[in-house]
Amino acid sequence: MNLVAGIHPVEILLDEAPARVKALYVLPRKKPSLRVAALMEKARALGIPVTAVPPDKAPSLGIPHQGVWARVADFAYTPLDAWLAGEIGRVSSTLLILDGITDPRNLGAILRSAACLGCRGVLLPRDRSAAVTPAAWKASAGAAGVLPVIRETNLARCIRRLKKEGFWIFGTHVAEGIPLPEAPWAERSAIVLGSEGKGVRPLLRSLCDMLLVIPMTGPVTSLNVSVAAGIVLYERIRGGDTPRGRDEIA
Repeated sequence: MNLVAGIHPVEILLDEAPARVKALYVLPRKKPSLRVAALMEKARALGIPVTAVPPDKAPSLGIPHQGVWARVADFAYTPLDAWLAGEIGRVSSTLLILDGITDPRNLGAILRSAACLGCRGVLLPRDRSAAVTPAAWKASAGAAGVLPVIRETNLARCIRRLKKEGFWIFGTHVAEGIPLPEAPWAERSAIVLGSEGKGVRPLLRSLCDMLLVIPMTGPVTSLNVSVAAGIVLYERIRGGDTPRGRDEIA
């Protein structure tokens, strides 16, 4: 079992995935806030036990919990095959692939941006990557509960599979590539983001159909990866789709 902390993440859970919530815990208050009172009422209506926990008995979560946390079933990752099956028939689909993002708060922030900006899913490697932990869930503001998160062993194999399914693969690079605003997005686009320190690994970079670079004009020439993800996904929406198949790649 895992713990999800904070008013908004717990609200999202109760609204979007109540079956995952096994228990709700709150710090005792003489008069809880309206939002906390609403959470307690909703949980009880769903048959979820609500327990008041003294402050000295609250778990050490390492993140602000706002006096509210929930015990949830282990996070359920979506297999790539199942995700692809769900995309059959969709005209437009965007998948974000994260290579070596190890900070759970960065992961959570990326999930939040992805959910806000029309991304259909996020693909993570099993190794050398943050997982959907309580810290990631909190940073995602509940987006981890509504966005499919895929976790596979071999990203290179996944990228080859995505190509067979008609996806164009766009890699991000700090120094070379097509300027992001000029990206020729396809109906099915997968975007690979690497870690801040090392970027996208060479093997994965070699599998990309096209590299993209975010133009920067200031004295600082690097971005936090979660900020970069938001910029790239916004440009993906702004750029729209260009109908093309795999055989049309120049």
